Amino acid sequence: LDSSRWERFVLRDGDIVVTTSGKSGTTWMQMIVRLLIHENTDGLPPVVRLSPWVDAAFQMPLDGMIDVLEAQEHRRAVKSHLPSDGVPFFPQLRYIVVGRDARDAFMSM
Repeated sequence: LDSSRWERFVLRDGDIVVTTSGKSGTTWMQMIVRLLIHENTDGLPPVVRLSPWVDAAFQMPLDGMIDVLEAQEHRRAVKSHLPSDGVPFFPQLRYIVVGRDARDAFMSM
């Protein structure tokens, strides 16, 4: 994970950051947010493309992720697995934090 990738993230008022530790319901929460934003998901790209993982250098090149986000005209949601001191705080964004008992997260692995 690379927290410096957030420096290139150009925020828009109302963007949503879904942040959790690993194996704690991130994708599940991204799907819920996706349904709240779009209501009808027919024809939408997969959630991993629509709501990219900002700090995951291994998942998508930074320039490609920025291009994907800039092309979105709707309210955007992004994902992070960084600890709270690694995710930048912007008052104009909305943050959804999902917590899970560490024993359950361990069992999910």
